[in-house]
Amino acid sequence: MRQGNIDNAFNCLMVHGQMSACCGSSLHEMVESYRLYCKNAIMFKEHVHAHSLVGHLQLALSLNGSTEDAYETFFGISKKVSEHRIIQKSIESNEGGSNFHIKVIPYRNKLFLVLMDGPDKEINEWYELGQKIDEKAVVLFPRKVHDSFIDGMISFSFARKYKDERERWEEIGNSMIAKFQRWEDSSEWNFANKFHLLLAERYFLQDDQKKAFKHYDMAIKASGDHRFLHEEGLANVAAAKCCLHYNKREEGLVYYAKAKDCYRRWG
Repeated sequence: MRQGNIDNAFNCLMVHGQMSACCGSSLHEMVESYRLYCKNAIMFKEHVHAHSLVGHLQLALSLNGSTEDAYETFFGISKKVSEHRIIQKSIESNEGGSNFHIKVIPYRNKLFLVLMDGPDKEINEWYELGQKIDEKAVVLFPRKVHDSFIDGMISFSFARKYKDERERWEEIGNSMIAKFQRWEDSSEWNFANKFHLLLAERYFLQDDQKKAFKHYDMAIKASGDHRFLHEEGLANVAAAKCCLHYNKREEGLVYYAKAKDCYRRWG
């Protein structure tokens, strides 16, 4: 096979990996497929692409609850060391374009995991790192949408958690809502669930229970109707957390049960 065809094939697989995670493809299928793709990339000595593909495999494994370290499996180096090394090279590099985008995959995947599991102290550091490297990367529009959604969700969560930085995080969250309002006007199918979930998070921050739960339920319904299974689960978890904040334990357990079913079907 010609080198150009090999490069194109692996570039397509990288894009497929990004879209699979963003659109909620089956995690079991992602794990099996990307394990094979990683082996093929190494066999063809496409080591740059192999690192990218291992990043997608690691994301699927982590979301699936696996403790396997894909970086250790394929490269003999731990995930933490490998991810931080790639991020550091990205910051130091003056290279832009698609090759640079390969290097920021661990950063974007880390944010995705935080979106699903909730913010922690480490993500604040990762978010700051991302601001230094994001402007260099070439990002396809579907991934831009997903990244903006992650930024909005993390921002409102941080605004609630870190009161002294509320103004900063709330401003970021509001800017993401403005984006999704424009996008939702052009395609309700693709953007309505994300738009309503971000609105719900803002109303939760503003202590407006009625509007918050209205938009949580709208986000859940839109996610289900439009087949965004993973985001239906996420919306249920977000609503459950809001319930617990207001001591609505029974309602919260109902939302958690629905989220569990969504994640079970996701893989």
